[in-house]
Amino acid sequence: TIVSDGNESSLVRGSAIATLAVMLARIRSFALSDKQIFPEYLLPALEGAAGEDSSEFVRVSYASHIGSLAESALRFLDIAHQRRPRGAPGEGEWQEGFDAELGVLRDMFVAVASEMLSGSSSLVKRTLLGSIHRLCELLGRDRTNNTLLPLIITVLNDRNDWELRRAFFHSLPGLASFVGREALEHFILPCISQALTDVHELVVEGALQALAELIELGLFSR
Repeated sequence: TIVSDGNESSLVRGSAIATLAVMLARIRSFALSDKQIFPEYLLPALEGAAGEDSSEFVRVSYASHIGSLAESALRFLDIAHQRRPRGAPGEGEWQEGFDAELGVLRDMFVAVASEMLSGSSSLVKRTLLGSIHRLCELLGRDRTNNTLLPLIITVLNDRNDWELRRAFFHSLPGLASFVGREALEHFILPCISQALTDVHELVVEGALQALAELIELGLFSR
């Protein structure tokens, strides 16, 4: 495909990812034979787009659309399992199939996010943080707390990139409803407290703004 073809220009590959995300977001009906299109075709085709071997333009395009792709993947799965054909397994077994397929999608998207967050590009990381709440829709609370949140927090370790640290705090209100109150108080609040002594005033401002929004949302018990 164009996306996975290393011979294509970065502009073409990045634009192809954007077009793909937009087209998938519009699909509301499809043949059941296409229900595995994300885990078996699309995500494997996009695999190289998240890595350091791809240009920053391609990685930024992927990061900016990963939330939309995650939403589409979940929608495809929901639609497919709502259309249980005749002769399909019983309700319990059908639900187990859904959970298994959801687990596969979650693993694949977490792997992409992990590669982006562990890469060298600050712009890719900042772009990913801007849409991270949409990825959480697919992951759910447990997977967000246990896997994604620890990855996101690692961006604060970059003491030379104040824009990345600020982007972390700008992403917090969107994350809030997914991580829950306990995770906020045990993991997020200490990050905010530490940021109040950051050497860059815009990081401090971002932390204070995030704290104010979280309090307004009523997510702290004290």
